Amino acid sequence: MQIKGSSSGLVLTSRRAATCTDSEVDERVNREACRRVGLRSMAILPLLIGEQAGGVLKLAWRDPRPFDEDEVPVGQAVADMTAALMFHASQEGAQTLQRKVTQDPATGLPNRSWFYEQLRVRVDDAIARSGRVGVMAARVRPQQRDVTMEIARRLARECREGDVLARLGGDEFGVILSVAARRSIIQSQE
Repeated sequence: MQIKGSSSGLVLTSRRAATCTDSEVDERVNREACRRVGLRSMAILPLLIGEQAGGVLKLAWRDPRPFDEDEVPVGQAVADMTAALMFHASQEGAQTLQRKVTQDPATGLPNRSWFYEQLRVRVDDAIARSGRVGVMAARVRPQQRDVTMEIARRLARECREGDVLARLGGDEFGVILSVAARRSIIQSQE
């Protein structure tokens, strides 16, 4: 990113937001770059980490437009949250972040987002192979956290190799059943 003489550079050095209502008449912007990406107006907001600006967040529009007095403060709040997330992400390892995003902290089981991603992958695979996917959902009514933990342990113990067990929410668990012939499923229920 070019800093000297650019709108982004101005925002980085001043640590203050800037707006451009029309890139065709604003001398601070690179008109050719704006034309290439098809933008005519923008708000450029500093990503502040403490007193330092670590980058900018650009909100862009295809048409020239004025900015309401509330838009820049709301945009800056989004930029501040983005900067905080970036800072915390840089402080934690990738594995820790991956675990936080995909694992239920109470049970240690995969969470809803991981479950749905695995379900999407398995459904796509089943469609490609003209196969099947089995899904089971269970809603339980635990009274305490230790009961939820015990239910999670029991469900995990009953899952077969290749099954995917996840905690979907407070009292909901889901299982993606591994591929099995219809006959073997019926026999296991007898």
